[in-house]
Amino acid sequence: MYVKDISVLNIIPYKKLKDKTDKLSPQIYISQPARIEDGRVIVFNHLYPITGTAIDESGLRDIKINGRVIKVKENGSFIIYVPLSIGDNPISIEAIDINDNVSIKKFVLVRKSELGEDVDTTQSQNHLVVIGINEYTSWPPLGNAVRDAKSVYNTLKDKYGFDSLHATILLDSAATKENIDKTLRSLISKVASSDNLIIYYAGHGYFDPILNEGYWIPVNAQNQSDYLSNTTLLKYLANINSKHTFLVVDACFSGSLFATRNRGYVENVEKYRSRWCLTSGRLETVADGAYGENSPFASSFIDFLNNNSKEEFPVSEIVQYVKLQVANNSNQTPIGSALRDVGDEGGEFVFKRKK
Repeated sequence: MYVKDISVLNIIPYKKLKDKTDKLSPQIYISQPARIEDGRVIVFNHLYPITGTAIDESGLRDIKINGRVIKVKENGSFIIYVPLSIGDNPISIEAIDINDNVSIKKFVLVRKSELGEDVDTTQSQNHLVVIGINEYTSWPPLGNAVRDAKSVYNTLKDKYGFDSLHATILLDSAATKENIDKTLRSLISKVASSDNLIIYYAGHGYFDPILNEGYWIPVNAQNQSDYLSNTTLLKYLANINSKHTFLVVDACFSGSLFATRNRGYVENVEKYRSRWCLTSGRLETVADGAYGENSPFASSFIDFLNNNSKEEFPVSEIVQYVKLQVANNSNQTPIGSALRDVGDEGGEFVFKRKK
């Protein structure tokens, strides 16, 4: 056996660094799952990523998940993929510092069948947020965004079972960044896991090629720090525990919301959680339309809702219609697909006409 003397390296064993006066336990922050209610999270994946960060001033010795020591980056962040069985899967995250102080966080991942579950639509509530901005304080005014927003709001209320008690409309001066943030944040506690949500935005959009980031422009935005980034928007959506979310965006450069991947279609899509988005264009400017009329995108979207004769239709049907109509009649190309990394499970929201 070969033995090498490493004493010249002056490596200090962690036990000699112990501080008996340190009684503070490490802090554990969980980023995924993003929302834990009453210690439980419903998931559908058989392999689930748990991510987070552990912090301690004296230094971390170990991070354990369900008793298993895991690798941790220098900044204390960690990720581990946990195999899940159907039903309750208890998770225990333990952080130990070099002074043997311990913190523990526990929760349960409740895995439900990947085949989906029947939806009792009589127990589902439809939530609606509509934002339309014409009169910007620092950006050029738009002619039809408010008209488009009002048309969508009224059509969904009058014909598709959305009621004013669960609907918010922010127009012009009301569409500040503070109000938009407040409205989206409130949905996290308002929207139940059996509920549906539609968000419609009509206004200016901006794309930063350096940061590779898209933004919504609130009415009072003066500079980029006042914009609402796609990253922030998607973070809100990831934490809204709806059954179905459908985001519709009529703004320039709105196509930056999408991941570059394909999705499949499954039967009985209402059973599955969904996070769909329809935007008026790719990374391009889009038309506001002639003054006093709806934009080409909004006109196509509203026409389908008004003229549809079916009692029920899935999101993919209106998405396909709008994509073809707008692309064939204008110089912009809408995109409609699933949103990236916000909980889509292959389902679709189903529009139902009022009877």
